[in-house]
Amino acid sequence: MRFLKIFTLILSLLFISFTASAEVIQFPSCTYEGEVDNKNRADGNGKCEFNNIGNVSEMKNFFSNSNNINLQNIIFEGTFKKNELKKGKFTDANGNILYEGKIKRGGNFYVYLLNDKKVRLKTIVNLDTGFRPTIQMKMMTKWYEAEEFNGVYQLTKKGEMEFQQAQSGGGDGGDGGGGGGGGGCGG
Repeated sequence: MRFLKIFTLILSLLFISFTASAEVIQFPSCTYEGEVDNKNRADGNGKCEFNNIGNVSEMKNFFSNSNNINLQNIIFEGTFKKNELKKGKFTDANGNILYEGKIKRGGNFYVYLLNDKKVRLKTIVNLDTGFRPTIQMKMMTKWYEAEEFNGVYQLTKKGEMEFQQAQSGGGDGGDGGGGGGGGGCGG
């Protein structure tokens, strides 16, 4: 019986070593370190450090301790599948958790404004292009592009046009999806 357990353990370790290996891959927006598949794609558990974040200043408003948030480097630790982020957590350079949970198809995740669940930050993250955050407001049952103006969130011209179109029956407009998602930094 002991021989069978040892044999099974050795066989499992060999299988793992042939199917996944840890490597470092340099993407345009981040450096990935972790498991890869046989096509050298991020696949399995890993860590990606995004160091060229771009203009994501509007993200700070969505976290309770925004004075302590450092968005110069953002680290994602979690699971990957064929170069796509699947589930894990984003932390800033100071170790603050920015988001923890599942990443939807296409790299979408949502962080809701702490005191207003009708405003959210829709962020698309990709290993090649990095972060693309968009503020959205819920009007009726759909989400539309919004912006902050003097501390107040309002629809952008595009969001207003899509909302008016939806009201007149001229089209669907807006983003009906979204739902769940993890939380931002708690207070």
